Amino acid sequence: MPKKIDQILKPEEISHISQFSQEDKDWINSRIHDRSDGEAGVECVVRGKNDDGDYFKLTPEEIVRQYYAYKLMEIYGYTKEQIGFELPAVYAGKEVIKNKRIDIAVFNKDDKSKIDMIIEVKRPGIKDENSIADGESSTPFQQMQSYCRLKQPQIGVIANGDNLLKFYEAPAFDEALVIDKFPANGENIAEWKENRRFTFKQLMQADRLQTETLKDIILDVEQRFGANDSSDKAFEEIFKLTVLKIAISFYSSEKYTRLNNYIFNPFNACIVKLTSSINKWAFKKDYGVFRNPLYTLLLISFL
Repeated sequence: MPKKIDQILKPEEISHISQFSQEDKDWINSRIHDRSDGEAGVECVVRGKNDDGDYFKLTPEEIVRQYYAYKLMEIYGYTKEQIGFELPAVYAGKEVIKNKRIDIAVFNKDDKSKIDMIIEVKRPGIKDENSIADGESSTPFQQMQSYCRLKQPQIGVIANGDNLLKFYEAPAFDEALVIDKFPANGENIAEWKENRRFTFKQLMQADRLQTETLKDIILDVEQRFGANDSSDKAFEEIFKLTVLKIAISFYSSEKYTRLNNYIFNPFNACIVKLTSSINKWAFKKDYGVFRNPLYTLLLISFL
């Protein structure tokens, strides 16, 4: 009788694959079969069986990869032909580096020579994208960034089926976007980023002030200006810092839980609620420009 995923993953992993619903687990279990060598195998959602007519070996990483490929097709509208597994990584026009292959490459719907996304898949037990796991020579982040800088997709992704689902944008792939869903097939990436929805709690989890001082961040912004980096991007960072400091100062601990549930989107009614609150606070504190609701709405819209 074929194994189930709870016999392949470690106990602490099976209890922490938070992105998997029970239906997702049942779907993967239904595709598990015994290979000719007696090991657990899977009928790949993209490739079917391997070149030998056998099932692909089912590892913890393969469980996660099958899950994301399935979701990309079922939820986000990608076709099987747009999804590639084990794409070879060729550097500087030289030979293929052994064992360096891209876990999932998602190709453009109109031009199959272009890659829209590269997804670096990790088993659920790997929780930190900046730590080197046993048997590896680089971190998940370094692997994703290396492949993305080579292939130049629009988006790079690190995913483990649990706490990691992080998106990075071209060309540098160095800063994670605060977003928790894939772009739909054919969706404009700029619109995908613009229409993202996230809670105040998610903002706090991605807050650089948890690991850096405000002084360090401002100095970093200053260096970007000095290096002729995008002034729009640097200016946006200042706006984010400003409005977050205002919101954090205003909301006391007893109001924090209520704020956690606010969805930040410039066109959402909750923005009006937050804007009104900040305006009342600024008026009482006599904080100059923030007494003007137009300025406050502009600040929040930058989030």
